[in-house]
Amino acid sequence: MLNLTKKIALHASVYYSVCTVVYTLIFMALGGEQPHAYRLLMLSLFAIFFAWANCFFGLEKYSFSTRVITHYILTVSGLYLGTILPTVIGNHTSARTAFIMMLLYTVVYCIIMVPVCIISSRSRKNKSKSTGREYTSIYAKKKK
Repeated sequence: MLNLTKKIALHASVYYSVCTVVYTLIFMALGGEQPHAYRLLMLSLFAIFFAWANCFFGLEKYSFSTRVITHYILTVSGLYLGTILPTVIGNHTSARTAFIMMLLYTVVYCIIMVPVCIISSRSRKNKSKSTGREYTSIYAKKKK
């Protein structure tokens, strides 16, 4: 459990760093002003949810469909709580814009996850076909 917590914390800090840089660059490109501190703090919530979702996605003890659905729910929750909700509460965007952002995220998520699911399915089929055969290295030294 402690190992999983450390993994989530490490991944969340990396995601937060990348999100903060991208978010700040977008703000600078659009208006030249810096984002508010509470928005940057809320990005940490998004990063924690995203890291949690990715760690759960890597657990092999659950079925693949359960992992994909849970990954989607956790990432959407993190996106909503960490990026969309602060802008709606601050009256910077409308609920309609927030809904469109969620739909856009869902489309992007599907575009990314469909190839991941296909590749994962093929690798599982290949793994199940190859079980039963022993691996012999072609680079091992032959004994005479």
